[in-house]
Amino acid sequence: MKRTVFCNGVAYDMIFRYVNKRTGEEVNIPEKQKEKLEEQFLDLRDEYCKIVNPKYETWNGEWDEMSGTNTITDENREEYNRFIAKKQNRYLQLINGQNLDKGIMLKTDLEEDCDICGIIKGINVQMNMYLKKM
Repeated sequence: MKRTVFCNGVAYDMIFRYVNKRTGEEVNIPEKQKEKLEEQFLDLRDEYCKIVNPKYETWNGEWDEMSGTNTITDENREEYNRFIAKKQNRYLQLINGQNLDKGIMLKTDLEEDCDICGIIKGINVQMNMYLKKM
């Protein structure tokens, strides 16, 4: 199922990638299952973002005070990502705990600058969503 989103008037396709967490290889998921998982992921991620996005201003202020800089650089990006992931964790646990009946749970992906990915329950597969400019 093709999904399109608009950001500042620009259209993007949502691309989902399913990856075996151990091997890093792409995993083929049946189309019907993909649709359900993608819907669940988007619902959970939307719920999570509504709670967390307003907190970034405060978190970035805490980071600025703690690090003594208000700039994220290549040198401090990894430390900043760990700081943000720690802040996100409580809210991820909350959302995941409230949605135990779903086939997916949310997780912070440190390798993608703390973007939120999905973990498909019962199998070792990570689901990543990317936006591709149309």
